[in-house]
Amino acid sequence: MRESLIRYFNHKGWQFDSISEGAFLIPINHEGIKFNLIVDFILREERISVYSIFQPKIRVDKRSQIAELITRINYGLNVGNFEFDYTDGDLRFKTSFFFQDIALTDKILDNLILSNVWCFTLTNPTLNNVLSDLQTPEEAYSQLMKQV
Repeated sequence: MRESLIRYFNHKGWQFDSISEGAFLIPINHEGIKFNLIVDFILREERISVYSIFQPKIRVDKRSQIAELITRINYGLNVGNFEFDYTDGDLRFKTSFFFQDIALTDKILDNLILSNVWCFTLTNPTLNNVLSDLQTPEEAYSQLMKQV
């Protein structure tokens, strides 16, 4: 598994760091949005998860608004979901795949990883609009839905 992921990352030309035996950190700059992507595989569970990490952490005074916004966004999402740690402000977008008895091809990894990056970069300006007090969560969500 590890070797398949390293081969895939190298094929894509991505720089990456191994942060544990089963996890990789990849700095992403997609459509002018910079963030870290974590690809984590758990062999005993036969699962691979991909996380796009929002930076910086969500300030205490904005957590309820962001919680409302991501609840609106998560409802009806077909692929992935936002996860939010209300205690420390960590916000991330996750996609995952169980690979039992399935070879992880480049196409499967593309679908898993690139759908994560696409969704995260699509929603990033929406999150920032709420954080910057440019829109309420409801207004930001409404505008986002017009784009998709």
